[in-house]
Amino acid sequence: MPDDQGIEIVVNDHNRPFQFDDSDLRLVSADDVVFNIHTWKLKAASSVFQAMFEAGNGNSTVKLTDETLENGRILSMFLKILYGIHLEDPSDRSDLMMNHEILLQFVVKYDASAAKEHLTTCFRLWASNAKLGSDRYFLLGSQLNQYEIATASLKRAIAVQSTWTGPPDGMGSRQALLLHGIKNERTLNIASWPFYDFRKLSHEYMFGFMRAREIVMEPNKSKVDYKLVAAEFEKIMKDLTLEDAN
Repeated sequence: MPDDQGIEIVVNDHNRPFQFDDSDLRLVSADDVVFNIHTWKLKAASSVFQAMFEAGNGNSTVKLTDETLENGRILSMFLKILYGIHLEDPSDRSDLMMNHEILLQFVVKYDASAAKEHLTTCFRLWASNAKLGSDRYFLLGSQLNQYEIATASLKRAIAVQSTWTGPPDGMGSRQALLLHGIKNERTLNIASWPFYDFRKLSHEYMFGFMRAREIVMEPNKSKVDYKLVAAEFEKIMKDLTLEDAN
């Protein structure tokens, strides 16, 4: 499909909903997916985009370059939030990590506060109904400083009992430490996490989890009741929040 400048636009699942006849902006992703949309939508949603347009030369085309944060898939998800189109929940762990978590990085980069609030609400809902490993939602709760998301992930741990597969054979010990959890350990036990994930947790969430787990652990029992952990964690985080307020 050619645009009004005679340039051929490849329409795919990512940009199909965003080819508006009254558009005044061609937003081009890092992988050359073209979205014909409205400037005012981006200006209203993002202080960064607003500043870009105010400082620009009136060009009707904006080309983004970050292949991780600004590809067609991520822009499509962002625009769904802006235009009130349903944002699909993650289909699996990889989808959550490679798309929805990257989308969060995008909205933070562009200071899109309303989109961030919407995405936070989605994460809270998805964490409560998660069909995949809860550890990613616990991490997201920490990154967003929304302990309700982390608490919901702990409550779902009974229904979603995922464990680490461990590093592949032949991998060096340092790489295994950085990239892989402890084989056969529950993914929600932060002590079993890969270092790269563990270091993203705030100290408050580390403390809250470890203190809650220690409180509910029974002597000579290896299994943990994560619903009890969730209840204690929630109490601790509320107390820490009150402490911060004072």
